[in-house]
Parts: sequence; C-alpha cells; structure tokens
Amino acid sequence: MNGRLAFAKTLFYASIVVPPSLLALQGVLVFLRTPIMAVGTIAECLFLLLSSVFVAISFYYLKHRANSGAGAIQLLPRLLSRIFSGNFEDSIYGIIAFFMASAALFGWFADGVREGDIVVSLGALTYSLGVILSLIFLSQSINEMRLRQFVPKYFISAVSTYDFYRGDKKDETKFMEFLARLEKELIALNAFFDNADVNAIKDALDENEIPGILEGNKPKKRANILPLLAVVYKHRESIEKVDLHYMRDTFDSWGIDGSEKSSKIKDRLKGLYFSALKKAIRKLVPNANVEIELINAPSYDVIGMRKEILSKCERELRERSHEMLFNLTPGTALMSVAYTLVAIKGQAHGAYLKQGQEKGLYNAVKEINLRAIDFADIARELEEHATASLTSTE
Repeated sequence: MNGRLAFAKTLFYASIVVPPSLLALQGVLVFLRTPIMAVGTIAECLFLLLSSVFVAISFYYLKHRANSGAGAIQLLPRLLSRIFSGNFEDSIYGIIAFFMASAALFGWFADGVREGDIVVSLGALTYSLGVILSLIFLSQSINEMRLRQFVPKYFISAVSTYDFYRGDKKDETKFMEFLARLEKELIALNAFFDNADVNAIKDALDENEIPGILEGNKPKKRANILPLLAVVYKHRESIEKVDLHYMRDTFDSWGIDGSEKSSKIKDRLKGLYFSALKKAIRKLVPNANVEIELINAPSYDVIGMRKEILSKCERELRERSHEMLFNLTPGTALMSVAYTLVAIKGQAHGAYLKQGQEKGLYNAVKEINLRAIDFADIARELEEHATASLTSTE
C-alpha cells in the first residue's frame, strides 16, 4: 500500500470513528447524570471541532488534487460525480459511509434540532460532510493506485486521416496536386518507418515531428499518427494486440464520389497509410498482432459506431476488460464518445492525449479508469477535442 492510500484510509476511519466517540461520551455523561456536566458540553464542542477539522483536511487534499486553480464552486460537480459514480459504490467503505452519514443526518441532527442544541446540529451536518469528503478522497486514492497497477495488453483505437483536402474538388488541377503531394509524403512515411527503430520513433514523439516529410515549403510535418503512436510507445512493454478502426467516411476527402479513377487512387493512398501505421506499431511492439478494420457507420452516427465497435470486441470485453485500453483521442469528438461508451459498458480503461502538448507526446498520455467514471475528465477531454477539431477545419 502506498503512502497516500494509507493516509486516505487513516483519514477515512478517523473521520468515521473519532467524532461520534465524543458524542457517545456526552450521551453517557447525560445518562449517568454525572455532576461534571460541563464535560458533556466540551465533548459536544469537540465533536463539532473535530468534524470541521476532518472536513478541512479532506477538502484541502481534494482541491489540490483537482485542476490547478479550481475553486470550491468548480470542484463541487467533480465531487458529486465521484459520489454517484465512484468505484466505492459496492465496497465496504461506501456502506460504512452511507450508514454513518445517515445516522448523523436523521439521528443526531434531528435530535439536536428538537432539543435546540445548535452545537450538536451543526456538528452532525459537518460530520456528514466530512464522511463524504473523506470517502471521495479515499476513492480517488484507490483509483490512482489501480491506474498505476494497470497493465494494458489489448489496445483499441480509431484511425484519424493523415491529411484531408480543404479545397473545392471541382478544381481538378489543385485536387490532383494535393493527391500527388499526399502520395509522396506517404511513401516517405513508409520509408521512415522502414528504417526507424524505437529510438527514432521516440525522437519523433519528442519533437512532435517526422523528419523528411514535406508539406509545401515546410521541412517537417506533424502527422496525425503521432498521437496514436504516443499511447503505443508508452505501453510498448505490455501490449500484445492492436485493433485499429477507420470509419467509412474517414478518407472521403481523398476521392471523388462515383469516379472509378479517383477510387483507385484513394485505395492506393489508403494502403500506403495503413502500411506505414502497421510498420510503426510493429517497430514499437514487434510481437503484437495488428489489425485494421472498417467501421461502416458514418462518423456522425454515435449509436451506429458504438454497436459496430462493440460487436468487434464484445467477447474480449467479457473476458479481459481489465487488460483493455481504448484510445479516446483520434477522430472526431463523436467518435471519442462512441469509444468511451463501449469502454464504460465493458468497465475497461481509456487513454487520451492532453491537447496542446508541444514536445514529448507520450508524456501527455493520460489513462482513465472507466470502472470509476470521472465525468469531469471525460467532459473536459471531449471539450478540448471538439475545440481542436473546429480549429483545424477553420
């Protein structure tokens, strides 16, 4: 057990046991009609004081574990999401906390109000809050420990298009120039991964660039495959299987509907791109089984995508969800939603790349334990992802 988890458990048990012990002492003194009744009043005051101390300690650690700069108002939704969807819901900790908080609210608080004892009433409210906050802190600590122990063996990810055409396809000259440049880059990309080793790919992730690939007058280009490779690189020691999915309309901008010539060109470019992807992944995980499959649902149909993704890994989700890692970064925000829904259903893990990372992409990879859903993390990632997608298409 690590130090933080041990501290969280100690804080939880202390917040559960210590304040009620003082209140019990006060009750015993009243029952015995002891002549030193002032001791009972002191016990009540200490009950309120210690409950407030446990609230302050738990809140302090929760606030400093949240995003930097998050205040109490911003933290509240995060805390509520932990209460209602945390990993403690079926654990002994949750049962104990629920029982004690209920006793405080419906027993001690009600008695204090009825008897006009403001100290006991406030103490009961503060105690309930302290129990809930210490439980949330304990849940976070358990979740972080499980993430550190997580060893992914089965990696599932969507494939983003390498580049897309932004002009009018009616201008055939410019469109064909785009396709010619794209083919040249994809051939160079294959050549790069033919000759690259793990260190060369690490250098590309460090610099967020792949050398030798041209785009106009720029000597280097950031390829969309780098965020995907960042996750594979981080977990290269454990990954045994990689399933990549591309949506039906992923490569629409590479061809013209109804044109047989354009369709053949698109298929050739797609083949070059997939070849480069497989080469890169196999350089990082030489013994992994790598498959690239089509998802027929369009990328705006969340329900359709979810059904198809689920159909491709349903058995694995039942048998080995604890080893599965879903990449939530590639593609559109709706594609991320589809993969998130599948991962949540199977109680698997997710991974995403923090937006705005300039260097060392693998350092920006963050795992999410979707057995203990953190809606704040998911919503923030989807918001960043949608913002980045809108910016790239402007």
